[in-house]
Amino acid sequence: MTDSNIKYWIYEFRMEEAVRLKLESIAEENHMTVDEFFTATLESAVREGKEHPLDFKRFVEHNGANSNEKPEIELVRYYPVHYGETEEEAARRAE
Repeated sequence: MTDSNIKYWIYEFRMEEAVRLKLESIAEENHMTVDEFFTATLESAVREGKEHPLDFKRFVEHNGANSNEKPEIELVRYYPVHYGETEEEAARRAE
């Protein structure tokens, strides 16, 4: 399949429960879901080359991402979902 057949991408992250709860709290404080928060952050970075206005950098810095430790939010994998296929089919294809 070609890139023109890609409907959208799925990104899978790994994080500790405590980090997930912090992320949910920050998103809730700003009247957003976690998906909305991540989407706004990524769109801002891609479109404007700037940080998210809700200060995503503050969240990352306070969670050890600037240290030499393993990142607390880790991108595990990402893969496209093509037109005409389900997310489950895309996940199996990406394995």
